[in-house]
Amino acid sequence: MNGGVNLFEQYENIVNQYNIQVRNFYKGRGAILIDTDLGLKLLKEVKLQEDKITFIYHLQEILRDQGFYIDTMLKTKDGELIVREDHKKYVIKDWIEGREIYFNDKKEVLIAVKHLAKLHSVNLQSIKKCIYERFDKGDSMLDALTRHNKELIRMRNSIKRMGSWSEFDLLYLESFDYYYMEAKKAICLINKTIEEATRCQNLRKVIIHGQYNHHNLIFDDSNKLHIFNFDYAAYHLPIIDLYSMIRKTMEKNDWDVKFGLEAVDEYTKVYCLNKQELELMAYLLMYPEKFWKISNYYFNLNKAWKPKQTLVKLRKLVAQEDKKRCFIERLIHYIKC
Repeated sequence: MNGGVNLFEQYENIVNQYNIQVRNFYKGRGAILIDTDLGLKLLKEVKLQEDKITFIYHLQEILRDQGFYIDTMLKTKDGELIVREDHKKYVIKDWIEGREIYFNDKKEVLIAVKHLAKLHSVNLQSIKKCIYERFDKGDSMLDALTRHNKELIRMRNSIKRMGSWSEFDLLYLESFDYYYMEAKKAICLINKTIEEATRCQNLRKVIIHGQYNHHNLIFDDSNKLHIFNFDYAAYHLPIIDLYSMIRKTMEKNDWDVKFGLEAVDEYTKVYCLNKQELELMAYLLMYPEKFWKISNYYFNLNKAWKPKQTLVKLRKLVAQEDKKRCFIERLIHYIKC
């Protein structure tokens, strides 16, 4: 209780600007949970620009009106979305007690994929196009992958310069050429597909979530799916969200071909993707994103402390590679059929 009192003193000026009665405060993950007369809320510092916060609020209003369960931001007594305190910006959002999605539960994954397709299908007529086009990601996908490739070279060279090599270093160097060639091949295919699709005007953009992962997909006690954290929402290709969802699901399920294709099929029943959009997703899956993530994590660790978990993750990645390649081949066959 003392913790709640101390938190109230710390955030009193903020919560008093809202039409809520506070019962207690709790520390959450990177934010403060508030028990109020209007239910559970979340107080969070934000570093987004005001126009992005306004855009997210309007998007959430549309989604809420269309039946989505989301973390809608509250307005203050003065109708503002942001409260400024000590040169920081804060928002308060709706929140629920729940648990993250289980990626190895097919039923839950298919529910999440279907919700994603519905999200991409949302009619945005009530938001002026000039507003959401400000958040057009443009060529950010290719730029990011090209940057990742440069970072891979830098990380490999850094390991080579070490005086002695660990078990991780040896496996990393042994695997590097294969994954780097896969990365270069994927970028080449992605670039070619984008150029062809752009000529044919086959690449559509929608509002994407931007972080459609287990941290932001929460099931409540009634098994309803809530979608949280629209901070990364953008005007971009729908396959960005779908790729992220499929990749995470496949990594957790040993690249189960039947499961993965069923998830793609569930999405396309609601939001139809053309051949080039699906090919682009397949080539994104080809890119060794997990290898880059493991590399980046390892490279940025304190040099004196290298946890064994990084070696475990790299071994698992290498062990799954044949199954991943098989899944991508089957996915490309599925697309052509």
